[in-house]
Amino acid sequence: MTFQNDASSVYVSGQPVSKGGVRALWGKIDGLEADVGSAIRDGAAIITVNIGGTGSAITADIAPVFVNAGITQISGGSTIEYIPLTTNDTANPTMTIAGTTFDIRGDDGGTWRAKAFVPGRSYLLRRRGGTLRVILGGATKAEIDQAGVIRLVNLTGTADNFTAELAPGLEGQTVGTGSTVRFVALGTNTQEGPSCTIGSISRQVRDTNHSPLPAEGLLEGRTYFAEIHSNTIMRIVYSAESMAERLARDARLDANDAKWTDRPVFIEAETPETYTVPASTRMIVTTTLTSDYMEMWRKSGDQGSPPAEGRVPTANDGYWIRIAKVAKESIIQSVLLAIQELQTGMSSSMQTVVQRRATIPDRPAGAAMVMWRTFDDPSAKMHAGVDLHAKVEPAPILSFADSFNRADEPLATNDDLWVNVRTQGALMTIVNNAAQPSASNALPVVQSKQFLPPDQFIEANVLGGSSSLSSGKGTFLYINMPPETHAGYRLNLRSSQLVLEEVDEALNTVTLAATSSGFLTYPVTARLERDGKMLRAYIDGVEALTAEASTYDGGMIGIGANAASGDISGCRIDNVMGGVLD
Repeated sequence: MTFQNDASSVYVSGQPVSKGGVRALWGKIDGLEADVGSAIRDGAAIITVNIGGTGSAITADIAPVFVNAGITQISGGSTIEYIPLTTNDTANPTMTIAGTTFDIRGDDGGTWRAKAFVPGRSYLLRRRGGTLRVILGGATKAEIDQAGVIRLVNLTGTADNFTAELAPGLEGQTVGTGSTVRFVALGTNTQEGPSCTIGSISRQVRDTNHSPLPAEGLLEGRTYFAEIHSNTIMRIVYSAESMAERLARDARLDANDAKWTDRPVFIEAETPETYTVPASTRMIVTTTLTSDYMEMWRKSGDQGSPPAEGRVPTANDGYWIRIAKVAKESIIQSVLLAIQELQTGMSSSMQTVVQRRATIPDRPAGAAMVMWRTFDDPSAKMHAGVDLHAKVEPAPILSFADSFNRADEPLATNDDLWVNVRTQGALMTIVNNAAQPSASNALPVVQSKQFLPPDQFIEANVLGGSSSLSSGKGTFLYINMPPETHAGYRLNLRSSQLVLEEVDEALNTVTLAATSSGFLTYPVTARLERDGKMLRAYIDGVEALTAEASTYDGGMIGIGANAASGDISGCRIDNVMGGVLD
């Protein structure tokens, strides 16, 4: 609208109004424009254009329609839409918008992992201080399909030594201890202990019981699930089984008509001597209708020893090795009467468990001791040959103590309390009624022989923790150690510093919590305990460190030490106690 001239208040068309009133209207319009711009900036997703730079150092502009509305910067709380042209090769990429550079993080402020951005996918990022947090990004079918299991594809090499890649869409996914992977075997392995390489890490494939996977443990075309146990081991936890294989396990067949599989089958014979061993056969069970026993045999290609009662030749240059001789039901009752004699004179808390199985019974969690007895027949106790196992165990003894008040000698020598689990370069040794390493710059470790439930503790008088603050040096208290390993959670008293760590068999160490140097003055009473998922460390009865347990459960307690040069006597431990946490 216009006026006729500055001296007139008459519009060219319309009713006359005050020019001052019209001019006042412009200020309100300007204010409304600013309010709309602020609302868009803080309440809507600002579109980015002109994406450039690299996937790890991104550059972008604000779309012109937002600039025209007065939005020229990304303010606190603003949300932007970003569609990457390429993935980020490194973790925590950066984005520069309108001259300001922001670090990109996950929605919780934590690390945005390498290769997390998928080209072409739409992401929403919200500014928080100097960072842009990814608050929304659509899930792909590949990600939904995983459901906690990482699929391996493009297997190459041989079934004895193969390499695998992560499925498309999972680039950058971490395959570490505790991860579960799924793969389809590219062939049947011909050697024991095949290896699988994922990324740059090669691991031995082991059976469900942690023994090396035998030849023909992987069958071509079959799907397997495996758990990553460490940087050197992956363990098969599940594999599909055909109906024919299930039926074969329960088949009782005449030796001449036996159908052989990779599962145990029954044949009507006293021994499998001179029988041809098909390639897929791993184990058989022999018996006759008149025999009181059943015998289990495994296949072996070793011909280095002469035949014996439990080692008979096959018809094709192999051997059957007898691994068990088990009594039938016909003599179980008489054997039970003999077993009852074992209980004579035992306390009322003793418990007898009878098991008919081929292997020595496993020690249950919390049991201090397992006694087992074998019988050929009720009148010939303790003869060789395994028919039946009687497991006699006392009420659980859930405490442990060692004062080291005995002669100077290696700690695990003639000892009912400790076993060596790491002896490279040194041994834990008793010297003047305390334990210390036998050499410097080496890490000997011993663990208790008693298996404890997960909620356990160890406490000791630590007389010294080495003179070095270097990583790996110090005096160590362990809990939750898997049997016969030096892995677990450990409290490292390293010179004047206290460190709570998680360590595996390869000595890969993760620091869970630590004090500053100058914290410790020896001697101290140190304690490490686990309560549920919480790890707690105490010095002289005062809580010093806490962390969360996520890898190891149950196991043994243990001690170890790694002294600096010339400082062997500086790493000394006395009066160790441990047991189940109340």
